Amino acid sequence: MGEHITRRQFMEGLAAVVLGVTLAPKQAFASVDEITQEEISRYMSMNTVEEILGDSVKYITPGEWDSAIKESKKEGVLVFVYSDKNDNSPSTREAIIIRHLAEKYSRKIEILACRAEKSLYNNYGIEAAPSMTIYARFDLLKGETPQNNDGKLKLVDLIKGGPKKDGSIITWFDFLSNEWIPTNLTSPNGSYVWRFNNSWDEKKIGYGN
Repeated sequence: MGEHITRRQFMEGLAAVVLGVTLAPKQAFASVDEITQEEISRYMSMNTVEEILGDSVKYITPGEWDSAIKESKKEGVLVFVYSDKNDNSPSTREAIIIRHLAEKYSRKIEILACRAEKSLYNNYGIEAAPSMTIYARFDLLKGETPQNNDGKLKLVDLIKGGPKKDGSIITWFDFLSNEWIPTNLTSPNGSYVWRFNNSWDEKKIGYGN
């Protein structure tokens, strides 16, 4: 995914230059709309993906995938597929993003986490770990809307891969939280969606008139 400097990053840098100070931990962790460098460092020091995620998600096995999607009563479902390798891998970095997405969207979206197993690959479009899938009751690119759909949760998009370096975590979270999820699920704009289509390169796709 392309690297972008966010407004928040710019303002933090400006504050550091002008004031010569950094945000205190209490302030830094106050918003679900942000991930701070302090927080990234703290989570990256943890031993496993599960330790990072804690109880912010519901854990499922590959055999529970279908039933977990079908039984969800929420507007959408996000499934995080991760590797359990303890090597500061993309799965570890993506787990930080998932935890924050859960804090922000758990009222509307079911957040599930599934450890990658051989039986999972080549099913549900999964080709690698980490991957992230999003299910919704409507697919805007197929002419469906929140008001006009069959009511069934269906796969809308899949992201293959994750942040390759710690410095990309904030950029990824900002984009997924403010563009990917809203345009596909929580806040359709009637004009375009961002899709990855089983890659880590985002594309802006128009729909409607």
